Amino acid sequence: MMSIEEYTSIIGIDKEDFISNSRKENICFPRHAYWYYLKNHEGIKYKRIAKLFCRTHASVINGVKSIQNMIDTKNKSINQYLEVLGIFSHQ
Repeated sequence: MMSIEEYTSIIGIDKEDFISNSRKENICFPRHAYWYYLKNHEGIKYKRIAKLFCRTHASVINGVKSIQNMIDTKNKSINQYLEVLGIFSHQ
């Protein structure tokens, strides 16, 4: 499993910003992509992800759904984050 430290280092985002409540697009997209990865590729439950990020499980569900929607609509702005996580289903 790719750790938060590894992921933020590769994508060039400060770990504290990544974990923060920031709603900036350049922070939210990669954070939500990481949640998607944890849920769908590592099998971690929503509540556990929420606890790791000090969020509600509803926030995590929403973030994961937003990434799934981007994948389904072939929105290329999320590609770079999914590729870092080894998720290549968004071609």
